[in-house]
Amino acid sequence: MILPLVALRPAEAEGPFPSKSVDLLEGVKALVVDDDEDARGLVCRILENSHAAVVSAASASEALVELSRFRPDVLLSDIGMPELDGYQLIREVRTLDPAQGGAIPAVAVTAFARPEDRLRALRAGYQVHLAKPIDPSKLLEVVANLVGRRPAIEASGQHPSGADHGNMSEEGRRAAVLTKLVP
Repeated sequence: MILPLVALRPAEAEGPFPSKSVDLLEGVKALVVDDDEDARGLVCRILENSHAAVVSAASASEALVELSRFRPDVLLSDIGMPELDGYQLIREVRTLDPAQGGAIPAVAVTAFARPEDRLRALRAGYQVHLAKPIDPSKLLEVVANLVGRRPAIEASGQHPSGADHGNMSEEGRRAAVLTKLVP
């Protein structure tokens, strides 16, 4: 059997996340922690495409070193890691003085997606729990909110383009954010 070759358009070849996004995270420093290289790379690329400065760590121990060296604005960490897991990492971070990163906004990015997993992550010290697989627009929205940035939809419900999204469903709002992120 011979199959025809089909050239992929650049957007199809780049994968399932925005490659040309707005400067939503310009100036934001993010620390991404995951023992899985592919998962870590995906989160880093999504953030970097919104112009965040990103440092990654393959373990909780490495993350603690980077936290003091890099002084990030937000921490994104996997939960299921060998040696120190994400729960232990955030507990350790929360013992630090706020000037040393102890009050950093943190996102649990994990395959542990049950309601009790979410509750456990929040109780451990994360502000947000995101289940894998990651929705790029949701990740950007969460990080932007944690660092005090407004994603594409203003608090008034008015989209920067002038369109009124005040009565839009949550799915519609996410689509509007993604539309703004991918010109």
